[in-house]
Amino acid sequence: MHCEEESVLFPNIHMTNNFCDTIKTNSSRPHFVPNDVLQSLKLYQTDNNYIIREADKNAGICVMNWDLYDKEVFNLLEDLNAYHPSTESQYLLHTLDFEDKLKI
Repeated sequence: MHCEEESVLFPNIHMTNNFCDTIKTNSSRPHFVPNDVLQSLKLYQTDNNYIIREADKNAGICVMNWDLYDKEVFNLLEDLNAYHPSTESQYLLHTLDFEDKLKI
């Protein structure tokens, strides 16, 4: 088990194995997970304040609390060894460049 929530999502090992097998078998089909299951997952995610994102380096997915996720994002962005604050003019210039590439 990777986290406490895993036992809630997959209460027994058979369910986990069946889920993984279904994904492997049907991954080439666009709608291999029924819409009602997706809606239930979205509702569970919203009700419990979770965010689901891809992990770094193609390591799978991460399920985190939104507040913790936001805190980690800001911790990374505030690390001046990795990032430097941009000026307003730099922001506007890059925004215009981005819009030009999108042809907005």
